[in-house]
Amino acid sequence: MQQVPEATASRKSSDHLGAGIEGVGLVRAFGAFRALDGVSVSIRPGEFFSILGPSGCGKTTLLRVIAGLDSADAGSLSIDGEEMLAIPANKRPVNTVFQSYALFPHLTVRDNVSFGLRMKGLSPGEVAPRVERAMELVEIGPMAGRKPAQLSGGQKQRVALARAIVNEPRVLLLDEPLAALDLRLRRQLQTELRSLQRRLGMTFVHVTHDQEEALAMSDRIAVMNAGRIVQVASGRELYERPKNRFVAQFLGACNLIPGTVTARAGNVLTVATNVGPLEVRAGHGTLPASSQVTLAIRPERVRLNPEVPGRNSFSAELRDAMFTGAETQFTLSVAEMALRAVLASESVGAGSLRPGSAVVVDLPASALIVLED
Repeated sequence: MQQVPEATASRKSSDHLGAGIEGVGLVRAFGAFRALDGVSVSIRPGEFFSILGPSGCGKTTLLRVIAGLDSADAGSLSIDGEEMLAIPANKRPVNTVFQSYALFPHLTVRDNVSFGLRMKGLSPGEVAPRVERAMELVEIGPMAGRKPAQLSGGQKQRVALARAIVNEPRVLLLDEPLAALDLRLRRQLQTELRSLQRRLGMTFVHVTHDQEEALAMSDRIAVMNAGRIVQVASGRELYERPKNRFVAQFLGACNLIPGTVTARAGNVLTVATNVGPLEVRAGHGTLPASSQVTLAIRPERVRLNPEVPGRNSFSAELRDAMFTGAETQFTLSVAEMALRAVLASESVGAGSLRPGSAVVVDLPASALIVLED
């Protein structure tokens, strides 16, 4: 996507910056099923905020409540301090981009983009420059005269984006907008969406079930499960310091090792596990001795055949090696437990490790995470 024209960039005054969103105790029930079970969320003005979770977790319901397309049974929702639950969708300072594009098949690209402005009663003189600017932002100007049937999936998604941003909303809601695209195009549009959000200064609220997509695009991510927000943090923090087992396993591959705390010295815990005693280096509150815990470690943090074995080193059998290009994935067996490790395929030793061979495994104390549950 192109750089914002100078005239557009200069319009970043306070009334075109993103709005903050505050949801408190939001409940939405469908019979006995609670799609939202007391959800509280705070979204900062101008940030790219993703709501991530499996199917049925409530993420789309939360987006629809923000949009005014669904109602909440309890709780409160404000945008820039103004209560929204009693305000209809067409009066809220938001626009929504859907996965299905929702374009009018009989209208040209230009007419699709301008539709909302014309419905508001704006004059042709007001509509035309805003439509041209929005089409230029998402690089669909040359397609202005085409109809949706003449566009690719990626081009249709750009039209849907232009139709949303032409209204200059304070908040842009994105309901899995890239899910229907192929991997190459999805990654391209991830970068472009993130760049567009930074230039426009709008608040983007993005719903997805794709962990990599959320990590790549977001300032912060809310992980949802069973109608509740489990953890809100930056992508790096969620990945490196997940709060519990669900977050750890949902955001990428993760080894889980059950154990019991046996000692603490400063910020170092000693945990008894099936593979032997492991040291964990980090602040973990006041976990007393004999506490039952689960340790987590990402496969890429597992070290194989280290030059200098550490306190958390032990022997294991290499059960399987899978070459995937830049990386090689290993499955290890130790104490009747399977561990996964990932090494760069070009790294020293990765090509010489063969199934059935004995290896030394090291789990760095700083890479182990103590999960709450």
